[in-house]
Amino acid sequence: MKKLGILGGMGPLATALFYEMIVKRTKAECDQDHFNTLIYSNASIPKRVEYLLGQSEENPLKEMIASAKLLEGASCDFIAMPCVTAHAFYKEVSESVKIPFLNMITETIDYLKKENIKRVGIMASDGTLSAGHLQKNLEENGIEVFLPDSKNQARIRRIIYDEIKKNKKVSRLNLVKVQKHLIRKGAQLNLIACTDLSAYNFEHPLGSKNLDMMEVLVTKILKVMGKN
Repeated sequence: MKKLGILGGMGPLATALFYEMIVKRTKAECDQDHFNTLIYSNASIPKRVEYLLGQSEENPLKEMIASAKLLEGASCDFIAMPCVTAHAFYKEVSESVKIPFLNMITETIDYLKKENIKRVGIMASDGTLSAGHLQKNLEENGIEVFLPDSKNQARIRRIIYDEIKKNKKVSRLNLVKVQKHLIRKGAQLNLIACTDLSAYNFEHPLGSKNLDMMEVLVTKILKVMGKN
């Protein structure tokens, strides 16, 4: 049986819910119908957003590579990483191991093309937007990108760091305001491009005008494992 390796800890709640999503969507009637999974929730990985914004000199790459190598050394057949911001380091980390490393951004683009979606809004961390890897990949594939203005990005920032990460009540109204703002700008749908936001969406669905990138990655995993 193939074994999935989850490179997690960015953040821990998103990692836990990522596995919960996999389990709940796996076609299984008993424990043995599930596939083997090794989760390495490495909370020691330095902050990705601060590094990408130039606010920290602690490069997370070393710990991320060490995590990937640990999963490879534990005989995992492939790796998945439930963190959009961390995909700014995808190339270096994926090249450090010999096993396949699923790419959340690539899988999302494939889905958008299949559904003929050509205009998307992005709800993501400051680090993801600053790194530009998500926008660049989308635009290179003919998908127009709409970003929140400074007021609405501040709302996203507060929701992620002052509410979700601190286990406080999420201001859903502010999240809805960002969604509507991006749709008005011209987006056909919005990408939930932060797995902390995915954690909220998992328990409090935000509606059909959104595509959760973490759910897209789960779908790919189930396909690879023959459990879709």
